[in-house]
Amino acid sequence: MVNQYRKDMQLKNIFILSCIFVLSKGMISAQQITAFVTNADLSKKLSPLQLKFGEPSSVCDHLYIINAVVDCQTIEGFGAALTGSSALVLNYLDEKERTGLLKNIFDPDSGSGFNYLRISIGASDFSAYNWTHTRNDNRTFEFKDPEGVVPILQTVKSINPGLKIMASLWSPPAYMKKNTESLVGGSFDPAKGRDLADYFIRFINEMDRRNLKVDAVTIQNEPLYNTAKYMCMYMSAEQQRDFIKNDFGRRLFNNNKKRNLRTGLYVYDHNWDHAFDYVNTIYQDKSVRKYVAGAAFHAYNGNVSEQTRVKNLDYSKDILLTEITGHTTSDGTPEDFIWAMNNTVIGNLQNYGSGLIYWNLALDTNGGNGHFGPVAAGGPTNCRGVIDINKKTKAVRYNVEFYAIAHAGKIIRPGAKRIDSGAPESNGVKQVAFINPDDSRAMILFNNGDSDKKIAVKDGDRYINLTLEAKNVISLRWSVD
Repeated sequence: MVNQYRKDMQLKNIFILSCIFVLSKGMISAQQITAFVTNADLSKKLSPLQLKFGEPSSVCDHLYIINAVVDCQTIEGFGAALTGSSALVLNYLDEKERTGLLKNIFDPDSGSGFNYLRISIGASDFSAYNWTHTRNDNRTFEFKDPEGVVPILQTVKSINPGLKIMASLWSPPAYMKKNTESLVGGSFDPAKGRDLADYFIRFINEMDRRNLKVDAVTIQNEPLYNTAKYMCMYMSAEQQRDFIKNDFGRRLFNNNKKRNLRTGLYVYDHNWDHAFDYVNTIYQDKSVRKYVAGAAFHAYNGNVSEQTRVKNLDYSKDILLTEITGHTTSDGTPEDFIWAMNNTVIGNLQNYGSGLIYWNLALDTNGGNGHFGPVAAGGPTNCRGVIDINKKTKAVRYNVEFYAIAHAGKIIRPGAKRIDSGAPESNGVKQVAFINPDDSRAMILFNNGDSDKKIAVKDGDRYINLTLEAKNVISLRWSVD
């Protein structure tokens, strides 16, 4: 369907006229253009730009046209994971400091527009210890929150009422597994499918009782990786398909209807490299596919273009990038920022991504020397948070991942539609554009080249002229009357 769509688009009168992006035929209001810039070496960090509408420039380096009426995908949002570790680290700060920090991250107007948080059902590798929502007999559900995730979610929701929550499972109670009596390792026991479905439903409903609606779930974090030393479980594509078909799909649908919820089910939740075969196995069964909102991806292996391959399986299903982390071994180099813009931000959005969720929202810098917990037994110790907080000094450091996410979150609103923007890259410049629900326009431009570029953005009869310096990203937003 997507391939046919592209062929149809080629038949339309799309002309490369000059170094411009044609976004619409509407008139521009006299309001100030919102624009800011970040450099890969972070010498500039979301620095405001003073831009205004003017006449077309006589000097231009690029030729682009963007069709403002084509709907490619709808944006869910941008954010990170509120792991148990993140909650504990955020609580290093007193209430006033913590609330101020969360406003800077999540406020859609004065902050950075983050609106999505991923949480674990039970513990993850970034929790204080391994635990599930069960009592000692491992069969009786008992909602737990030992690290204080729920109060922070409630604070964020008060700051941004549009907060979305994704809940992912690292391991069910051990009795639902084969080949182990541990939360670490093993594989899913299909005979326990009804119990696992009940486990999900109980969690969703307990969150709802706390006025926190779970917008999305993934059945198993990284289902093809069960050799980790932390909570994990193997679940084949066939097992995940059959679990949805026989145990979970109808239960989730009925629970949504009964409680007036809209919890979406996302399959896979692992790396780009094995996504196509796994998701295809599930999507081939139409009786399963009707219960599925989309596919979730991690960005540790493979290529972002796999998202488009999966999108082509069923154009009606979402694509959501749900995990990637920075590492303390690189300490936030320019290469990290460049990789993020090329892959998880612009590359992701160009390949039908409906959003972006990084890994830990906050971790402990321990004086800037890397992450030193809290981590569950066997968890990694080299992950960098989107922000880092020093326990001793309470100093907050915003890492390259924060600035990468903010360049999308500050201008692209949930519900935005991506505009067909022609070639995704030209002479080192990558770009992607959206129409927000309020009809404002949003655009991200990244110069991956080694020389500055002259860019013009045309909307109706007015132009925005700007210089995009090498290894700089500029985000723009403006209104149309």
